[in-house]
Amino acid sequence: MSFLKNIYIKYNTFILYAIYGVPPTIISFGLYLILTNCFGLFAFVSNAIAWLFGVIVSFFLYRKFVFKVKKKSLKDIFIEFIKFCSLRIFSGFSETGFIFIFVDVFNFNGLLFKVIASFLAAMLNYFVSKIFIFTNKKHNKKATN
Repeated sequence: MSFLKNIYIKYNTFILYAIYGVPPTIISFGLYLILTNCFGLFAFVSNAIAWLFGVIVSFFLYRKFVFKVKKKSLKDIFIEFIKFCSLRIFSGFSETGFIFIFVDVFNFNGLLFKVIASFLAAMLNYFVSKIFIFTNKKHNKKATN
């Protein structure tokens, strides 16, 4: 039991990132499957729409429950959201391009390549979010007299 506790303590943020990544992933995959199978949209279009909904949900979950950001001003939250969305746009285009090439062009299994693309994007997103976006660094403010 002590071994598992030590692992949890050491990798707490990564474990929470994985756990709180489940709801956005379910939304993304579910919407992707619905849009491709029920509405007949191209895989890359379905992925782009599903991605957008997943990004919005993940921002709020990761900010509050994973990185536990203490910033409270609307300006701070807005800046984080812009950074978060910028990263997600980059990884979203990469994921969508990956799916376009392997599913729409080469006709490989859509679900398999959605899983592969999502995994690669998630790893990139975790490291960039941890290092550059969700930081609890205190802002240096000039003291007012």
